[in-house]
Amino acid sequence: MKNEIEKNLKNRDVKSAEENNEKLRELSKESPKETTIKNTDFYCNEVDVRIEKIKEIMDLETELDENLEKAEEFIENKDFDDTIDLLNKSLEKAEEKKMEDYVERIKQEVERAERLKDKKENMEKIQKSIEESLNSAEEELESGDYNRTIEILEECQEQADIYEITDYNEKISDLLEQAQQMKKDNELIEKIEGEIEHEIESMNSDLDENNYTKPEKQLKSTKKKIKKHKITGYSKEIKKIEKRIKEQKELEQELNEIKNKIEHNLEEADNLIDEKEYEAALKLLDKTEDLANDNDLDEYESEINKRRKKINELQEERKKIEDKKKRQKAKKKKTKTYKRRKRPLKKSPYFSYAPLRRLMKREQA
Repeated sequence: MKNEIEKNLKNRDVKSAEENNEKLRELSKESPKETTIKNTDFYCNEVDVRIEKIKEIMDLETELDENLEKAEEFIENKDFDDTIDLLNKSLEKAEEKKMEDYVERIKQEVERAERLKDKKENMEKIQKSIEESLNSAEEELESGDYNRTIEILEECQEQADIYEITDYNEKISDLLEQAQQMKKDNELIEKIEGEIEHEIESMNSDLDENNYTKPEKQLKSTKKKIKKHKITGYSKEIKKIEKRIKEQKELEQELNEIKNKIEHNLEEADNLIDEKEYEAALKLLDKTEDLANDNDLDEYESEINKRRKKINELQEERKKIEDKKKRQKAKKKKTKTYKRRKRPLKKSPYFSYAPLRRLMKREQA
């Protein structure tokens, strides 16, 4: 029977051990020897103590198993402080009862919980850092610093990958895509703005040379480009160029009218010259010269001087002709004789020599 009880105790079969222990106690009472009864009773009492210890150990094991399961639940809920506290209390009980298997197991769980706690604390710091970086990236994006935005977001993604944080992947990806697209758009706008500035500079340069034809064509293309890409900030320069083009067109129109007036005056002067109205032609040429000088039309100076020269030549020629006529007339007066009448005129009461004398004076003059 004792062997059976020892086997039960070894196998921690408490119920069978208790039953067999009672049977042994009852059987010992039937023995005629007093010493046998005492020894058996002593052994049975010892078995009772051993059974209680086994029960205590088994209860403690059940408690420790429950605590380990509870600790696992705490870990799943990331309640690492309560996990560590529960495991440390369980560890004290296991060490007190010298339950080495549980001691080793609980120590491993404590170390695991502490690692997870540290990871959680680090994770919280990393998450906070990522959130701050994301806020900073959004601010940089709003300010237009796209390169810095992309740099910050790439650092955030790297941290998230290292610590296996997936909560921010979507936001990081969206912001990164937005920043890259805005950077691309901004580079295109900067390129177009550079082209517009070059075109504005070229148009102003042409207008400085009083050439509005090319800027007028270019302006249409530039305005179309500004409207297509919704570029702002050039309205003042565009209006200034439009004003200059309008002024130059008006000035050209005025100059054309003045040129037409000058050419008309030159034709009129030619007509006066043909009609030998030289003084009137000279006055008209003087007036035309003043009009040309006032408007910096130097190209008409040679035409005006050409006509003046012609007038001078014609006047000199006319003077020569007149002088020649005067000389011929004077010579003719010197050689002219008057014949006397052979027969005296018959006196009449109405006869007078006065008309004859006046005629002679006019001829002499």
